[in-house]
Amino acid sequence: MVPPLPSNPSQDPAEVAGVLHDIRQMLMVITGRVGLLRMRIEDEDILADLEAIALAAEQTGEILARLRPGDGQRRRAMPGDLRLALEQTARLAGPAGQHPWIIIDTCPENPSQGSWDMGTRSVGPRRMGPRRMGTWHMVLNVPEGLRTVVPQPLLREVLNNLVVNALEAMPAGGRLLVACHRQGSNYLLTLRDTGPGIPEDRRAHIFAEGYTTSGQEGRGIGLAFSRDLLACAGGALDLCPPDGKPGACFRLTLPVLADAVDSCSEPICGKEETDVPFRPAVLVVDDEVAVREMLGDVLDELGCTVGLARDAQEAMALFAERDFGLAILDQSLPGLSGLDLADALRRKDPRLALVLMSGWGQKEILDKARAGGVDLVAEKPLTVEKIAELLDQAGRLERADSSGS
Repeated sequence: MVPPLPSNPSQDPAEVAGVLHDIRQMLMVITGRVGLLRMRIEDEDILADLEAIALAAEQTGEILARLRPGDGQRRRAMPGDLRLALEQTARLAGPAGQHPWIIIDTCPENPSQGSWDMGTRSVGPRRMGPRRMGTWHMVLNVPEGLRTVVPQPLLREVLNNLVVNALEAMPAGGRLLVACHRQGSNYLLTLRDTGPGIPEDRRAHIFAEGYTTSGQEGRGIGLAFSRDLLACAGGALDLCPPDGKPGACFRLTLPVLADAVDSCSEPICGKEETDVPFRPAVLVVDDEVAVREMLGDVLDELGCTVGLARDAQEAMALFAERDFGLAILDQSLPGLSGLDLADALRRKDPRLALVLMSGWGQKEILDKARAGGVDLVAEKPLTVEKIAELLDQAGRLERADSSGS
């Protein structure tokens, strides 16, 4: 269970839902256009920047999900991968002008000394700009493959807060040392910076809501809310006891994911390979022109022919003129809803694969869609990868129908 973000009790829930819908629409445009650029561009520096944008948009979508009461409890999130979450955080929060800034520790017995392997991967953004005032390194002594029940987006959000705080504490440069070991059924992940540390008289207040050490006015909910997030997922965030070493040190207690096979370890689209990918004529219906055209461009890039419509009336007219193998429908359409349009299209062609998109995050709509014969449901924002998965899933449905007929 993930706690919702603080909200104003006087706000109209319908108004909040409408704003969330609009924001998710624009996030979908961002993720789709970024995905297209990543398919077309080979420059590694630009790709690193695009990946940071995509991660930021994904994280924003996860934060928005918590604004709807109950959404945090219903969402089926991917378990956290510690190393992956740290590398993604580096892309999001890495110091501008330095690329790469991650060091893979080759001296696991003593993560603060020894030789460093700079590695071959580029992690963290590079920017052209003013001469930077210092150099920062994130030193990782965290093996690959460590998985926790704490959801990946939540883990990344907490780590992002800690990394940003550490960088602000080291304006002239420094190191952030990250290490992990297992203790019973938990991973203990520690982050220690080489900044000035936290004064003794402030340690007792560091997790108080509204408390800040930045010297600037703000909400001051970062550490307090991060601690609450982890607590609701079964984890913990603590300030390490004083040990005479310089800098601030925080410890995350993260429950280990059970060794039993879990469904989240497999891609949604499965591993089935076919000689010929499913690339049908696709009918896209969405009243937001930016979303509609982005979907058309992505599907075209993936090898589909596409028909675009803004509402049910235009969709039915196009459907009468052309043959489609797949329809991707937004639920919130002017006039006839996406679910009602799906029913009308199904009566016209029982073999048509139907995908219903929702930007509202309403469980009732998605459940009703599944019960009403819609083949696949998808919550906005959609990435290019998710759109490709939907095509693969629709292709398996089409092959199953063909083999059964």
